[in-house]
Amino acid sequence: ICSVFILVTQTDNRMAITMLDVGQGEAILIQSPAKVNYLIDGGSTSQNNVGEYVLLPALKYYGIDQLDFIFVTHTDKDHISGISELIEKRESDRIEIKTLILPHIENPDESYIKLVELAKNQKISVITMQEGDFLKDGYVSFSCIHPGENYYATDRNAYSLVLELEYKSFRALFTGDISNEQEKVLVDNLQGDYQMLKAAHHGSTYSTSEEFLEAANPQIVLISCGENNTYGHPGKRVVNLLNEKRIDTFITMETGAIEIRIQNKKEFYVYIYAK
Repeated sequence: ICSVFILVTQTDNRMAITMLDVGQGEAILIQSPAKVNYLIDGGSTSQNNVGEYVLLPALKYYGIDQLDFIFVTHTDKDHISGISELIEKRESDRIEIKTLILPHIENPDESYIKLVELAKNQKISVITMQEGDFLKDGYVSFSCIHPGENYYATDRNAYSLVLELEYKSFRALFTGDISNEQEKVLVDNLQGDYQMLKAAHHGSTYSTSEEFLEAANPQIVLISCGENNTYGHPGKRVVNLLNEKRIDTFITMETGAIEIRIQNKKEFYVYIYAK
């Protein structure tokens, strides 16, 4: 059950997933009833100092002074620029960061290595995940379904962490910037009937294939992208496909930030920050 509201007040302590409006980039904040705070990515190529002007204000708005886990799906700038800021300024901004989680890959590139070094220099724990690994806080669990063991890729997007979130009967799928090529590998492993799908690669026409969408069978789809971006995100093919499937779709460049509050069982509500 999905209802849509304009958000005008702060949330309470219920389970919440918020896709922040970072322009051309991505940042997803997840607040668990156990008061464990997660961030999946946090960067932008259209918003300068996105950590200072978007991530930090959002954390303060929700009264968050500690991020327990930051998942880095991959190390493109539009996914990590704000995370780097938060790490560098965590003492002055008084935001404690406990653990950084990256995909386990065989050939980390320079941006990956630099982010790991930055975190370790700030005494932040760094761990990696691969297919089969999971994280659980008592209420919420994250399962990694990509990359697989000994995965090798020369393209950062290809090694993106793909995560399944479960909370009671609510299930969400976070896909980083994978393309149709990685989706084909994942189709047989998807459990299907997700309440929420985060569209891969900002709604790129080279992701979110019909086969993948049918396997995931989501109730709603979230897309993060910036206005007038030069990449043509979201792609017309993807938008048309979502319309044809009559899947409720929320795009940050149209709605601003998007928050999902999960109630009991599979009931949830979608709140948007009107732009």
